[in-house]
Amino acid sequence: MALALGVFSLVLLGQSAQSSVEFGRLHTVILFIDIGAAVVLLTLIISNLVRLLRDYQQNFPGARLRGRMVMAFVSLTVAPLVLVFLFAVQFLNRGIDSWFDVQVE
Repeated sequence: MALALGVFSLVLLGQSAQSSVEFGRLHTVILFIDIGAAVVLLTLIISNLVRLLRDYQQNFPGARLRGRMVMAFVSLTVAPLVLVFLFAVQFLNRGIDSWFDVQVE
C-alpha cells in the first residue's frame, strides 16, 4: 500500500510540474499522500518489532535467530546511511558557501 501511495505521489508530482497552477493545487494532496505512506510504513515496522519482541520473550523457536538477523540488517543499513548523509550535508554546505562567498579585493 505504501508503494502504491508513493507511485501515485510521483505521478501527481509529474503532472504538477507542468505548470505552477497545477503545483499549487496538488502540493497539499502530494504532501498528505506522502505522510500517509510514511505512517503506513512506520505502522508496519512497529508492529513487526512488537511481534518480534513478544516472540523473543515467549521463547518461540527461531525468535533469537530472527532478532539477530534484524540487528544485522539494521547495522548493515545504518552505517552506509550515516556515511551518505554526512557526505551530502558536507557537500551541500560547501556548495552553498562557495555560491555566496564573495571575495572582495
